[in-house]
Amino acid sequence: MAGAGSTQGFINYLQSVEKSHNVKELVGIYREQKTVALETQFSEVVALKPGIKDFLGLLVSKGYKLAVGTSTARHFAEKILKGAGLYDYFHAIIAVEDAPRTKPAPDIFLKALELLGGNVNEAIVFEDSKNGVESAKNGGFDCVVIRNVGKNDSVVRNAPYVIDDYTALVSQFS
Repeated sequence: MAGAGSTQGFINYLQSVEKSHNVKELVGIYREQKTVALETQFSEVVALKPGIKDFLGLLVSKGYKLAVGTSTARHFAEKILKGAGLYDYFHAIIAVEDAPRTKPAPDIFLKALELLGGNVNEAIVFEDSKNGVESAKNGGFDCVVIRNVGKNDSVVRNAPYVIDDYTALVSQFS
Protein backbone atom coordinates (compact mmCIF):
# COMPACT_ATOMS: atom_id res chain seq x y z
CA MET A 1 0.00 0.00 0.00
CA ALA A 2 1.24 3.46 -0.72
CA GLY A 3 0.47 6.69 1.07
CA ALA A 4 -2.51 8.66 -0.07
CA GLY A 5 -0.57 11.90 -0.29
CA SER A 6 -1.64 13.70 2.87
CA THR A 7 0.55 16.71 2.12
CA GLN A 8 -0.91 17.20 -1.36
CA GLY A 9 -4.41 16.57 -0.03
CA PHE A 10 -3.92 19.22 2.62
CA ILE A 11 -2.54 21.70 0.06
CA ASN A 12 -5.56 21.10 -2.18
CA TYR A 13 -7.80 21.58 0.81
CA LEU A 14 -6.12 24.86 1.82
CA GLN A 15 -6.61 26.19 -1.69
CA SER A 16 -10.34 25.47 -1.50
CA VAL A 17 -11.26 27.11 1.83
CA GLU A 18 -11.70 30.62 3.09
CA LYS A 19 -8.57 32.39 4.27
CA SER A 20 -10.23 33.51 7.54
CA HIS A 21 -9.43 30.29 9.47
CA ASN A 22 -6.39 29.92 11.71
CA VAL A 23 -4.06 26.94 11.29
CA LYS A 24 -5.57 24.92 14.15
CA GLU A 25 -9.08 25.36 12.72
CA LEU A 26 -7.90 24.39 9.22
CA VAL A 27 -6.23 21.22 10.47
CA GLY A 28 -9.36 20.28 12.41
CA ILE A 29 -11.64 20.85 9.43
CA TYR A 30 -9.26 18.91 7.17
CA ARG A 31 -9.19 15.95 9.55
CA GLU A 32 -12.99 15.93 9.72
CA GLN A 33 -13.22 15.92 5.93
CA LYS A 34 -10.59 13.18 5.65
CA THR A 35 -12.54 11.06 8.15
CA VAL A 36 -15.73 11.50 6.14
CA ALA A 37 -13.92 10.61 2.90
CA LEU A 38 -12.48 7.45 4.46
CA GLU A 39 -15.90 6.44 5.75
CA THR A 40 -17.91 7.22 2.63
CA GLN A 41 -15.49 6.87 -0.29
CA PHE A 42 -12.91 4.38 0.98
CA SER A 43 -12.36 2.58 -2.33
CA GLU A 44 -11.83 5.89 -4.16
CA VAL A 45 -9.45 7.25 -1.48
CA VAL A 46 -7.37 4.12 -0.79
CA ALA A 47 -5.93 1.96 -3.57
CA LEU A 48 -4.01 -1.22 -2.83
CA LYS A 49 -1.12 -2.23 -5.04
CA PRO A 50 -1.61 -5.64 -6.69
CA GLY A 51 -0.13 -8.51 -4.70
CA ILE A 52 0.13 -6.65 -1.37
CA LYS A 53 -2.04 -9.06 0.64
CA ASP A 54 -0.31 -12.13 -0.80
CA PHE A 55 3.11 -10.61 -0.12
CA LEU A 56 2.30 -9.65 3.47
CA GLY A 57 0.72 -13.05 4.13
CA LEU A 58 3.77 -14.82 2.73
CA LEU A 59 6.15 -12.78 4.90
CA VAL A 60 4.10 -13.40 8.05
CA SER A 61 3.91 -17.14 7.27
CA LYS A 62 7.71 -17.21 7.05
CA GLY A 63 8.04 -15.57 10.46
CA TYR A 64 8.96 -12.04 9.45
CA LYS A 65 7.87 -9.26 11.79
CA LEU A 66 6.22 -6.37 10.01
CA ALA A 67 5.55 -2.79 11.00
CA VAL A 68 3.95 0.26 9.47
CA GLY A 69 5.83 3.53 9.91
CA THR A 70 3.67 6.45 8.87
CA SER A 71 3.68 10.22 9.13
CA THR A 72 -0.08 10.23 9.40
CA ALA A 73 -2.09 10.19 12.62
CA ARG A 74 -2.67 6.78 14.23
CA HIS A 75 -6.46 6.89 13.95
CA PHE A 76 -6.23 7.48 10.18
CA ALA A 77 -3.55 4.80 9.73
CA GLU A 78 -5.57 2.23 11.65
CA LYS A 79 -8.78 3.14 9.82
CA ILE A 80 -7.02 2.71 6.46
CA LEU A 81 -5.28 -0.55 7.41
CA LYS A 82 -8.46 -2.06 8.85
CA GLY A 83 -10.60 -0.89 5.92
CA ALA A 84 -8.12 -2.39 3.46
CA GLY A 85 -7.91 -5.69 5.35
CA LEU A 86 -4.21 -5.22 6.14
CA TYR A 87 -4.21 -4.40 9.84
CA ASP A 88 -3.70 -7.95 11.13
CA TYR A 89 -0.51 -8.49 9.11
CA PHE A 90 1.43 -5.97 11.19
CA HIS A 91 3.07 -6.50 14.56
CA ALA A 92 3.43 -2.75 15.17
CA ILE A 93 2.08 0.52 13.85
CA ILE A 94 4.21 3.59 14.42
CA ALA A 95 2.35 6.81 13.66
CA VAL A 96 3.36 10.45 13.72
CA GLU A 97 2.55 10.79 17.41
CA ASP A 98 4.88 7.91 18.34
CA ALA A 99 8.17 9.52 17.35
CA PRO A 100 9.78 12.84 18.29
CA ARG A 101 10.45 13.77 14.66
CA THR A 102 8.63 12.84 11.50
CA LYS A 103 9.98 11.90 8.09
CA PRO A 104 12.55 12.66 6.66
CA ALA A 105 14.07 12.04 10.10
CA PRO A 106 14.46 8.28 10.66
CA ASP A 107 12.71 8.27 14.07
CA ILE A 108 9.54 6.47 12.93
CA PHE A 109 11.50 3.60 11.36
CA LEU A 110 13.92 3.41 14.27
CA LYS A 111 10.95 3.17 16.66
CA ALA A 112 9.63 0.27 14.55
CA LEU A 113 12.95 -1.54 14.94
CA GLU A 114 12.87 -0.97 18.68
CA LEU A 115 9.35 -2.39 18.97
CA LEU A 116 10.12 -5.39 16.76
CA GLY A 117 13.48 -6.10 18.39
CA GLY A 118 15.40 -5.92 15.13
CA ASN A 119 18.32 -4.00 13.74
CA VAL A 120 18.81 -1.93 10.63
CA ASN A 121 20.73 -4.69 8.83
CA GLU A 122 17.68 -6.97 9.07
CA ALA A 123 15.11 -4.43 7.89
CA ILE A 124 13.80 -3.24 4.55
CA VAL A 125 11.64 -0.17 4.16
CA PHE A 126 9.02 0.02 1.42
CA GLU A 127 8.24 3.65 0.59
CA ASP A 128 6.60 5.78 -2.06
CA SER A 129 7.35 9.33 -0.89
CA LYS A 130 10.44 11.51 -1.07
CA ASN A 131 10.41 12.12 2.69
CA GLY A 132 9.91 8.42 3.39
CA VAL A 133 12.83 7.41 1.17
CA GLU A 134 15.00 10.10 2.80
CA SER A 135 13.91 8.84 6.22
CA ALA A 136 14.99 5.31 5.36
CA LYS A 137 18.31 6.56 3.97
CA ASN A 138 18.89 8.76 7.05
CA GLY A 139 18.38 5.71 9.27
CA GLY A 140 20.70 3.47 7.26
CA PHE A 141 17.90 1.24 5.94
CA ASP A 142 17.71 -0.47 2.56
CA CYS A 143 14.67 0.95 0.79
CA VAL A 144 12.43 -0.31 -1.98
CA VAL A 145 10.54 2.47 -3.74
CA ILE A 146 6.97 1.78 -4.79
CA ARG A 147 6.31 3.53 -8.09
CA ASN A 148 3.23 5.74 -8.36
CA VAL A 149 3.38 6.93 -11.95
CA GLY A 150 3.18 10.70 -12.20
CA LYS A 151 3.33 11.15 -8.42
CA ASN A 152 6.83 10.09 -7.39
CA ASP A 153 8.81 9.98 -10.64
CA SER A 154 11.71 12.03 -9.21
CA VAL A 155 12.02 9.63 -6.25
CA VAL A 156 11.98 6.58 -8.52
CA ARG A 157 14.65 8.05 -10.81
CA ASN A 158 17.26 7.99 -8.03
CA ALA A 159 16.27 4.72 -6.33
CA PRO A 160 18.32 1.52 -6.56
CA TYR A 161 15.26 -0.71 -5.94
CA VAL A 162 11.88 0.04 -7.51
CA ILE A 163 8.68 -1.99 -7.81
CA ASP A 164 5.38 -1.24 -9.54
CA ASP A 165 3.44 -3.66 -7.33
CA TYR A 166 4.07 -6.68 -5.12
CA THR A 167 3.27 -9.53 -7.51
CA ALA A 168 6.86 -10.23 -8.57
CA LEU A 169 7.98 -10.26 -4.94
CA VAL A 170 5.42 -12.96 -4.12
CA SER A 171 6.96 -15.34 -6.65
CA GLN A 172 10.51 -14.48 -5.52
CA PHE A 173 9.73 -15.16 -1.83
CA SER A 174 7.64 -18.30 -2.43
